[in-house]
Formats: sequence, structure tokens, C-alpha cells
Amino acid sequence: HELYIDGRVPDFSTFTSPKLLATHVPFASLPKSVQDSKTKLVYLCRNPRDTFISMWHFTNNLLLHHNGTNSIEETFDLFCEGVSLNGPFWNHVLDFGNKLRNLEVNTNGHFSTGDAYNLFFRKGEIGDWKNYYTTEISDKLNHTIEEKFQGSELKFSYV
Repeated sequence: HELYIDGRVPDFSTFTSPKLLATHVPFASLPKSVQDSKTKLVYLCRNPRDTFISMWHFTNNLLLHHNGTNSIEETFDLFCEGVSLNGPFWNHVLDFGNKLRNLEVNTNGHFSTGDAYNLFFRKGEIGDWKNYYTTEISDKLNHTIEEKFQGSELKFSYV
């Protein structure tokens, strides 16, 4: 997280191995050299319900600094249409899911740096979406999940 703090692109060749980088970049946006290499990729995916609520809080916290916020309904419709900070959630998950099959799953959930990321971790609880979703939003998301992930092996559990 400190790599880009001064606005410069770092020279990764000077980093010692192993190099560990975190990104929100979709698989399709990674350099071809990374996509085609034996580079180890670790993909963390949250369920769509919690992903949306987390994104909504995150963007509204950013917007508060600019005197604005977005309603949950407005942001939800955009999310379902594929409009979000990191591109369409559906494509993001499917691209990595299709490319990274049969890999070891890390269920640890901890950063090796020990740094606190309060901006990125609001509550750290699964299932907070229940405190925000109306029946209409929940039904629409069920339909969208079914439509977007149809034919894939991806399944989400909801607490």
C-alpha cells in the first residue's frame, strides 16, 4: 500500500523475492506476461451480497469527503448493471474463476503486514447485508446472480 504513495511507479525488479502484491485489477487487465506465466495468483472473493454493502459504504465514505453520498437503491442498480469501482463484479469473479481452477484455497484471512486497514474493513462480519436489503433488492440480486453466473461452477453461501 505504500508503493505508490509518492506518485511514482515502483521498479519491482529491485524487490527481493518472493514478491507479494495485492490489487483489485480484473484478470483481463493484468499484463499478458502475468496471465500466461507461472506466477502464483491468490484470488479472494466475497459473496455478492456482502461485496455490495461493503462497496456502498466504502464509496459513500469517499464521497463524504466531497460532500455527497449515494442512496443504496441507486448504487445497487449500478452494481447489478456492472458499474462499480473495480468494473463489473460478475466479470471480475468469472474471469478469475475460469482461469484459476483447482488451486489451493487460503482460508486464513490475515494480512502478513499486520497493518490496520480501517478504510477497507468496516466491520469484518459476514451477513451484514441483511441489515440493509429490502425484499425487492434481495430478490433482484438473486435474479442477477443467477443470470450472471449461469453455467459457472460458482456458488455462494449466505449467513
